[in-house]
Amino acid sequence: MNNTTIQEGESKISSFIKRIIQHEKTIAIIGSIIAIVVAAYSIINYVHNLSYQSDCEQFYNVPGKYFNDSIGKNIVFIVLLVVLMFFAIAPAIMRKYGIKKGIETKATLVYNICLTIYLGYVVGVVNAYNLELIMRRTNNNVINSFINAHAMPIILCIMIIFIISLLCIVLMKEIKDMKYKIVKVIIIVIFSISGFISAMLMAYGTMYKLGTEAKDITKYEFAEKDNQCYIVVSDYNDKKVVMKYYIKNGKCYVNAEKYYFIDDQAVFSYKDLEVPPKIVNVD
Repeated sequence: MNNTTIQEGESKISSFIKRIIQHEKTIAIIGSIIAIVVAAYSIINYVHNLSYQSDCEQFYNVPGKYFNDSIGKNIVFIVLLVVLMFFAIAPAIMRKYGIKKGIETKATLVYNICLTIYLGYVVGVVNAYNLELIMRRTNNNVINSFINAHAMPIILCIMIIFIISLLCIVLMKEIKDMKYKIVKVIIIVIFSISGFISAMLMAYGTMYKLGTEAKDITKYEFAEKDNQCYIVVSDYNDKKVVMKYYIKNGKCYVNAEKYYFIDDQAVFSYKDLEVPPKIVNVD
């Protein structure tokens, strides 16, 4: 190895170190954010699990120590939601950048508007799904019946509402420059109402998605062993925590008097019940 090769190697190492030093603050900030996220995840997950154990103990009348849950299974959902919301406001950011740099044209404005409408439609679909989650949790027969009877117009309204919210953000410059105060006020009111409805649907839908309570669970494993039928409520140390149940008028009723542990040597089936099971005490 000659001196030239050594010098080139040292030069590359020196250049690399200089780059790291130049971005030292950025690296420190990123490191701090990662540390905060990891710590926050551990704390939130611990609190979530304690809450879940307490909720299950009260609902099934089984000690909470036999239940365990993690927000980890929802991480992908949270990440996708954050990415989706970022893309939803991307046209507004792009337009603001174009105006600031003086490179906005009619073509770019039309493109941003079309992109906004499309992204508003996509997020509107997500909010329609959120409405379905809210309906399941509220279980208000009158409201749910009305929504089911007018499902398509309501879904279209949800989509249009979110599209209006995003368009108002993208066209904020034009709204501010409007000469007629009455028109400006009307648009601001429409934007406020549509933004509020969209935000509430997104917030409550996400909350219900991440924080499903035991009384709202409809998906269960069912087991048959030694001519006995059980519903599986949890897994604990390679065992299934099960309870006896019966079906009456199409509804599942769980006997809360006793719970049992069984192994995997049973016949299992997986069902999504129309309504959550009812907990009863059977002597």
